[in-house]
Amino acid sequence: MAVAAVIAVTGAGTAHAEPYPHHEGIEYGSESRCREALSVGSLVGANLAGCDLTGAWLPSANLTGANLAGANLYNAFLIGGNLTGANLTGADLRGTWLSGADLTDAQLNKTNLSGADLVGADLTGADLTGMDLSSADLVGVNLTGADLRGANLTGADLRSAKLINMDLRGARLSGANLTWASLNGSDLASANLDGVTGWHTVQGRRTIVGLDTATGVPD
Repeated sequence: MAVAAVIAVTGAGTAHAEPYPHHEGIEYGSESRCREALSVGSLVGANLAGCDLTGAWLPSANLTGANLAGANLYNAFLIGGNLTGANLTGADLRGTWLSGADLTDAQLNKTNLSGADLVGADLTGADLTGMDLSSADLVGVNLTGADLRGANLTGADLRSAKLINMDLRGARLSGANLTWASLNGSDLASANLDGVTGWHTVQGRRTIVGLDTATGVPD
């Protein structure tokens, strides 16, 4: 059962609720548990696992250490939010607004970030193995030391992104925009670079490893 609410949370942690429609085919958390978690005023460490927060209004919310595993955050507004150490395993973050958000040490296994806005977000050291980031807006994102083995970055906008010392083995980057991105020391073995743009502006190209097995490497 969905929690019939869109939650508006300020940086101070206050909240109110307004109705939004139920979405079929999603396994929701207990409505009473979700409501209780959202009514206490602070979302630090909150248990929102499986909750339906479709379109939720959560600008600058402090969700440090929150459990959002399996939550539906489709098209939610989390700009500037603090999600440090949050559990987002299996969460639906398609089209979610996360620009400027801090996702340091967040658990993102099997999270769907397709079409998400991550402009300027901090994903330092994140485990994004096999992640769907196709068409995601990743302008200026910090992915230093992140693991994106086998990730789908097809059509992603990575302009000026920090992709330093990353594991991109087997990642799909076809059609991605890498203009002025930094790839110092990253591993692109077996990656697909067909149709990438901005390759000749990429910083640290000479330090990239694995290009001999990558496909579609621009001349």
